[in-house]
Amino acid sequence: MTPLDTVRNLIDQAADEYEECWTFLCSWKEGRNRPASTQILDFQPKLANAIFKLGHLHESLAKERTSLIRRKKNLSPTWFRRRMSALAGYQNALAEAIKIGRVIGDSFAWIFYQGERDRFRKHFLHEPIFKIPSGLGGRGEIAFVKRFGVFNGHLLIYHGITSFLRIGDVSFWNPISNTITAIGELKAGKPTESGFPMRLHLIWPETSKSFWPKPKQPAAPVLKSQPTSKDEQLRKQLNRMATSLSLPQFRQVIKVHHQMHFNELSTIADKLDESASAVVRVGDGLILMGLRHSKGESLSSQLLPKRPIALNKRLAGIEAHALSIIDMSQVDHPDDTNRFFIGALDFVAFPGTAPILWWPISSEFARKMIFHEVTVTAIYNPAHLVRKLKAAGYDVKLQRKTMIVSKVIDGVCVVFGNMHHFLTYVQRHLLREEAVINIFQRVLDGVKAEKLSENTRIDLDTQLFY
Repeated sequence: MTPLDTVRNLIDQAADEYEECWTFLCSWKEGRNRPASTQILDFQPKLANAIFKLGHLHESLAKERTSLIRRKKNLSPTWFRRRMSALAGYQNALAEAIKIGRVIGDSFAWIFYQGERDRFRKHFLHEPIFKIPSGLGGRGEIAFVKRFGVFNGHLLIYHGITSFLRIGDVSFWNPISNTITAIGELKAGKPTESGFPMRLHLIWPETSKSFWPKPKQPAAPVLKSQPTSKDEQLRKQLNRMATSLSLPQFRQVIKVHHQMHFNELSTIADKLDESASAVVRVGDGLILMGLRHSKGESLSSQLLPKRPIALNKRLAGIEAHALSIIDMSQVDHPDDTNRFFIGALDFVAFPGTAPILWWPISSEFARKMIFHEVTVTAIYNPAHLVRKLKAAGYDVKLQRKTMIVSKVIDGVCVVFGNMHHFLTYVQRHLLREEAVINIFQRVLDGVKAEKLSENTRIDLDTQLFY
């Protein structure tokens, strides 16, 4: 079997597993069936195993690329370029398939974490994990999840199937308190004839001590050997886990009620039922463009490289739509901020947002977007947001994709940093621009009321509720 066939078959096998997992979650969300305990416990090992296999093949192809680079001098330059390009295409397809699995895993973990949003803050400070560890470690983690789906009366949640749980390997949800009570790190031991041991390093906060038995003291003192690099790595991991259990203390909670642009996204879904393409203007500066791909194609056919598609016909008239979101009042001015940010809606977890399954849209349309049967691209011009902010008395500077917003209040200059975060909310998570302005104004009201001193840093932990 050629590498292409291997990649194709594995992606399509994973797609079958993904479809089963997605159908189960939709049934749970919509209340069509009450999930059986066996279905809940089987969900994570099934999804994890599919992601593990994809990751294992991705790593094998990476090793082949490394081997080819070492032997480059002895290979035909033309053949080398073609082979490297093909392997890169296979890896990209596998990476996208893995991402789909993690989006589904996020939707599962959200059921138990949605009331614990404050815990995500520390997780998002770390880079997302690309895949489940390969080899013995990954197999051991999946075996542990399958064997101990329920542990000490808690449901085990495996971080390896998610994109937003980035600290520790597992966490534990208590059905009585409906809270996450502990977090754990899994380590595989040396293989033996009968298998290999797995060790769980478990940490819980003081508030959860009633849910967990007091650790037993060792019968005899354990002689401490010289720490190894693995010991130091574990120590750092346990420290990160401990800090993630410390919930942030908020000085003030500000609630801003604004609708989002989900109705317009649903309009795209309706139009794509009748046509292969659809365009809807969303607010002053945002356009959503939907494309429906060929029906009946497998997931591997959607993800693997193929001949370029002639999009000119399907995108006919898009220029007029793009021109409609230009802020003409800024044209020919030296500080003109008209520009286009273009990107597909992204379903991997982003701070403050919920997984796509829990958006208030059709679950079937969400499935089509996740499985690449439909692509929705957002074309965003931030010039209108800049104009509205300036009209509200803010000073705004936009340099490429970096926006700096500030305002002087009672002689104190308040600067809003990381505006890219809010631009992402607007473009890829359909937050209305008016909501951003409202958030800023509420923050300024709080600053003015509390008369904060200069050089005060305020961290915003924005959460979107649908």
